[in-house]
Amino acid sequence: HADLLRLLAGIAGGTLLTGAIFIGTLVASGHAPARSAPEALLQFWIGDSVGLVVTLPLILVLLDPLRREQLRRSLIRRESLLQVVATVAALWFVLRGPPSEQVKYFYLLFLPVVWFAARHGLAGAALAIGVVQAGIAIEVHGGPYESLTVFELQAEVIALAVTGLFLGMTVDERQRLGEELRRSLHLAAAGRMAAALAHELNQPLTALTSYAAAAR
Repeated sequence: HADLLRLLAGIAGGTLLTGAIFIGTLVASGHAPARSAPEALLQFWIGDSVGLVVTLPLILVLLDPLRREQLRRSLIRRESLLQVVATVAALWFVLRGPPSEQVKYFYLLFLPVVWFAARHGLAGAALAIGVVQAGIAIEVHGGPYESLTVFELQAEVIALAVTGLFLGMTVDERQRLGEELRRSLHLAAAGRMAAALAHELNQPLTALTSYAAAAR
């Protein structure tokens, strides 16, 4: 969780700094009015943050051999096909109406993302978030969206991404702790067995030593 928090903080800080430099340059050069700078900076910040929050975790998952293998094993399950169908169906239901109505039903997209994250951890959450963002991007570029509606969708995508990533990280952490607990239990069982064997071997050896001493 600490690594994910640092990643999100770095994304937020980096995109805010980049946006401030970009918008400040436009205002200083006279290409943008100063009164609209705060709103433009907020939209720039949210837009860039969405892009990084959605794509960067998926890229990191694909670059990590262990998580890439985890994602590959997850995708070959039958359940994964059902999850993909559920994600596409939720996207279609949310995006089929007019842009002004889509924001109201956006919460439905949390269901497949949470399902992916709960079953496949961080790798599954990153994949599901990427699919959702891809569908929204295609719809926005092909439809008559107002800037305010796009901004609201982007803000909700950030909430969706952060929720899915933290849940996926929690699932991975729980699995890791479970594996460590199983290894600890195996080591404890081996230790108890070794102690029992030592006890059982010690008694006859002690008796043999006593008999040998008596024989001498």
